[in-house]
Amino acid sequence: MRAARVSPACACVLLCATAWFSACVPWVLGVESAFESVGAPHCGALSSPAVFTPTALCVDYRKRGRHFGTHELVALLSGTAERLSHAHPDAVLHVGDLSAPHGGWISEHASHRTGRDVDLAFFLTDMAGQPVAASAATRIDRFGLGLRGMRVVRFDTARNWAVVRSLLQGDEADIQWIFVSASVKARLLSFAVRKGESWELIDRAERVLHQPTGAAPHDDHFHVRIFCPRGVAGAFCQPLGPSRPWRVSIPDAVLTDDRRLDLALSACIEPN
Repeated sequence: MRAARVSPACACVLLCATAWFSACVPWVLGVESAFESVGAPHCGALSSPAVFTPTALCVDYRKRGRHFGTHELVALLSGTAERLSHAHPDAVLHVGDLSAPHGGWISEHASHRTGRDVDLAFFLTDMAGQPVAASAATRIDRFGLGLRGMRVVRFDTARNWAVVRSLLQGDEADIQWIFVSASVKARLLSFAVRKGESWELIDRAERVLHQPTGAAPHDDHFHVRIFCPRGVAGAFCQPLGPSRPWRVSIPDAVLTDDRRLDLALSACIEPN
C-alpha cells in the first residue's frame, strides 16, 4: 500500500494518546482490550495485543516477529485455518506479517499499524498439480501462472478460494477488505460460480476482494483487513473505507464524542 505522510504534530498526539490509552483506559472501563486498536490502518498503534502462535494448521512463514494483532484478528486466523483444514485436510494456512508488538510503522508496509491487517500466502502447485512451498515473492499473472526461480508454478484456485471462503464464513471478526489483484479476484469468483457457491457468499467475496489503487497490485499474496474490534469505533479506532451489510452493529453507548482526538487521528493521512 502507498506510504502515508505523518505530520510531527500528529505523531506527537498519537504517541501521547496511545500512552494514555494503555495506562488509563483499562482502569476507566475495566476492559483491557477495549481500545487495543488505535487510529487508522496507515497511522495508529496497538495496545494490549493478542499474539499469533503458529500451530500445525497455521504457520508463520516469514518468522520476523511481526505476529501481534487484535484478539479478533488472531482468533480469525485460528478459525480460518480450522475451517480450511476441513475442506482440504492437507492445507496449512501460511501467515505473513501482522503488526509489531505496539503497532506503528514496520518496513515494507504502509499499513499493518493497528493490529487489523495480516498477509496470507497464496497456495501454489507445479504444472503437475503438486503443492509448492508458500512464498510471498511469486507473482501470479492473468493466466494464473508465475515463476519460482526458473520453475513455472500455477495458482491453486481451489485451495485459494477455500481460504477466502473460510475467512468470510467465520464469525470471529468482520472482514473489511481482502486486497488482491483484479485478475486473481476474477479467477476466484469464476471458480466460486462454477462450484455452485451461494450468491450471498459470492456477493460478499465480490465486495471485499479488491485491487488497491495507487499501490502494489497484490498479485503475490492476500492482504486481509478486518474492521475495528466489535463494540469500539469513533475517535479511538478509525476503520476508514466503506461499511458492509454484514458488519456487526456497534452499540451507541460505546461511541465517543471526543472529536479533537478524532481529527488528530484522521490527520495522520495527509492528502497528496
